[in-house]
Order: sequence, then C-alpha cells, then structure tokens
Amino acid sequence: MTKYLIMTTKELLSKLDITVWNTVFTIVFFGGMVLTIFEIDIYRLTFIPVAIPIFIWVATGLLITPFNAEALAKEMKARSIFLRVFFNIVAWGGIATYVFMALNFYFRTNVSNNVALPILNNGYLAKGRNGCGNPYAEIDYKNFQKQIVFPCDTAIARYNTIILKIEKGLFGFDVIQNQKLTKE
Repeated sequence: MTKYLIMTTKELLSKLDITVWNTVFTIVFFGGMVLTIFEIDIYRLTFIPVAIPIFIWVATGLLITPFNAEALAKEMKARSIFLRVFFNIVAWGGIATYVFMALNFYFRTNVSNNVALPILNNGYLAKGRNGCGNPYAEIDYKNFQKQIVFPCDTAIARYNTIILKIEKGLFGFDVIQNQKLTKE
C-alpha cells in the first residue's frame, strides 16, 4: 500500500512541472530583483542621472527578449509578449544595471576630495514596516541635486552643511565614500 503513496523525486518534479530550465529562469528572475534592490543602495551613493540606470535596466530587457522568448513561452508558460518583456527587464535588466553600478562604485580611482555643501532642504523618507523614516538632506553638487540619506537616529534639522568625501568611479561618475554633517 505504501508503495503507491510514495512518489519518487522524479515523479514529483514531473507532476509539479518543475524542470531544470524553469528553475534556472526562476533563480535568474529573483536574482535580478534582489540585485535591483542592491543597485538602489549603490545609486544613493553615486552622482549619476536616474535616466542612465533606468535606460540600462529597460534596454537590456528589451534586447534579450527576442533571444529567449521561445524558451520563456515553453518553460515558464509566458505566452504574452508583455510577460516576456517584463521577465527580461526585471531579471536581465536588474543584473546588468547592478553590474554597471557596482563596477563604477567598487572600482574607483582612490583619489578623493572633500567637498562641503550647504543643505538645501531636509526631511524624512517614508517609514517602512520594520524601520524608521530615514532622514535625508538635499544638496546640490555640480548642478546635480541629490538626497543624501542618513541613519534613523540622525537629528538632521540641527545641521546646515554636509562634508562629502568623493572619489571618481570606474565609468566617471562620482561616488560618495563618506558623509558627515556639520553646523558650519
């Protein structure tokens, strides 16, 4: 009787329609999502127009779609072109954008300069489920407005200047290495 109740792993995977390829596609999709979140943290510390990472994210997904559209339709049951494009933007676009931003961030020139900038505005980010609304200070660096985010317990309103230690990234975009609030 137990002979009929116990399935082999192969039978179970077959019944659930789990294959090597749909497993790989699933890992790539969630990997792209996670790397996009890490990329956002790097973006906060990089002086780069938002259009550049968004362009890389979307363009990569659109460029890859013709190459794996058939495989996505077969393995992931993604019959709609919208689903295929969405998958590729999130998965491959997320990976490509992270690689671009990480290369710029981690391979710097190691020549730094300190810049004191006045705080133009300050406020708090939206509060998340498990944290606080992080305080931020808005600054203007070489005609580039940026919000510099600080830890939750920072009393941002008491300060009027930020000193940034900046290095040039691999692709020429300035990267914040250190930030310090002052009352200068």
